[in-house]
Amino acid sequence: MKRVDQFRFRILDNSPEGVILLDANLNIIYLNKMIEHWTGFNFEDIEGKLITEVFPHWDRPAYRSRLKQVLDIGFPLVLSSQLHPNLIPFDDTLKPRVGQTTLSRVEETDISEKMLRVSLMDMTAASVQYRKILELQKKSKLEIKARGKAQEALMKEQAELQEANASKDKFFSILAHDLRGPLGGLVTMSETMLDDFDMFDTDEIKDIVRIMHHSSDQVFELLKNLLTWSRLNTGRIEHNPENIRLKPLVVDMLSLFEAQVAKKELNLVSECSDETLVYADSSMLETVMRNLLSNALKFTARGGKVSFKCFTDQAQGSTTIEVADTGVGMPATVLDKIFDVTSKYHTPGTENEASSGLGLVLVKEFVERNSGQVTVESEPGVGTTFRCTFPTEMN
Repeated sequence: MKRVDQFRFRILDNSPEGVILLDANLNIIYLNKMIEHWTGFNFEDIEGKLITEVFPHWDRPAYRSRLKQVLDIGFPLVLSSQLHPNLIPFDDTLKPRVGQTTLSRVEETDISEKMLRVSLMDMTAASVQYRKILELQKKSKLEIKARGKAQEALMKEQAELQEANASKDKFFSILAHDLRGPLGGLVTMSETMLDDFDMFDTDEIKDIVRIMHHSSDQVFELLKNLLTWSRLNTGRIEHNPENIRLKPLVVDMLSLFEAQVAKKELNLVSECSDETLVYADSSMLETVMRNLLSNALKFTARGGKVSFKCFTDQAQGSTTIEVADTGVGMPATVLDKIFDVTSKYHTPGTENEASSGLGLVLVKEFVERNSGQVTVESEPGVGTTFRCTFPTEMN
């Protein structure tokens, strides 16, 4: 290699990574001081040699193929320190180290021949943590292997992780879309008010404020349920189940909706005896009942009927909370989507009440967290009935 090129490459001596440069025939044309320190080699001793002579691990067909692939195509390739150890071994006189190798083609306009850059990053600190994780995984694998299900369990775990990540990506995409709509409405209407306030009469101002209130109500409803959902999925909501007498909770909850019931002129019927018990976390139970009743009132047209019932099955040791309405109902194709956090199905109420799409997701997760089950029956134009079944009590 020309002296001028060697001089130009000396800038690599300042790199925190170890760097080896190869020509198109995989001969070593330069290596920096970090590689010399880590391996114990001197550049003068190995200049011009094939990399496979200096580092025998590279003499495998698979690695030769990788080197040729990077040279020909130009896309970089990372060789994990865990899957490909000792490709560039550290000097035995140093403390044991772990390196991650990256292959990339050097793109320089003043060099006619292709060059390959082999970079070694010291991953020792990360490897310590990784080894701890591997040790835990090894123990788990041994236990699973004893039952003959090691491979199946690992494949299932990987599939579930990919599915969870895909669901979260989709959920956040939907969330961003749902926030953009009402927030955009607030910005537009407020700008209109600021720019042309003197042009509007009182009735027009009331209409604009009504639209702004609706948009802000949508955002508030969404953020409130989003906060609860995120706390649940990050383990920040405690679960403290206890034996609960249901009637006092129901009475307090129904009082919260008196104004909404009166405003829409609905007929709200409640049936819950003083003796009805349920074993659940009281905060989660209240959230379930509040969301179900809120939905029923929201999607029932003026003058309709909503019923809230509680009953116990002594034989099964279970208590069921039933919320039924004579509202708009839902087609069968929609029922599977209403409990899915990644579903985009949510509509405003019969009088344009805000709907976040997260309320029923919370209902299902809270019910199941309390060893319960939720079912739904619905028919368009007839109404919807939700039933949540919990253990009656814990002795």
